[in-house]
Amino acid sequence: FMDRQEGLETIAQLRQGHAPARILAISGGSTLFPEQDFLAHARKLGAAEALDKPFTRAAFLEAVGRALQA
Repeated sequence: FMDRQEGLETIAQLRQGHAPARILAISGGSTLFPEQDFLAHARKLGAAEALDKPFTRAAFLEAVGRALQA
């Protein structure tokens, strides 16, 4: 839960500032907007990896590994 800013806004701001951070976006989707694919938007904005909740520890570690190699 991000109470001050949405994750997509954060990714956009990081990329506008040309931050070299490797971003791993994680989302459980939205009950208000179930048709929205927030992880696809995160990738378009520059997230190196995206992970859908719920996920296993192994899936998380694999995603982190891929993000670090990006």
